[in-house]
Amino acid sequence: MRVLITGSAGAVGTTLIKGMRDRHEIRGLDLVPTPDLDDALVGDVADYHTVEEAVYGMDALIHLANVGPSWEESL
Repeated sequence: MRVLITGSAGAVGTTLIKGMRDRHEIRGLDLVPTPDLDDALVGDVADYHTVEEAVYGMDALIHLANVGPSWEESL
């Protein structure tokens, strides 16, 4: 199964990728590069065209992207 993970460079996203990559084809989407992922897009989930490109050909979407300030910025 081809799975798009938004927020793929975050703590939850990178952990999820490690657990899923042996069984699924993973594509990531985040504002920053996703470590150790060949099929990773850098972009904003608030941008329609970025999301349209990212979901093309995917079977499933796991949405982990944060909208708003990061946890560190909230402290």
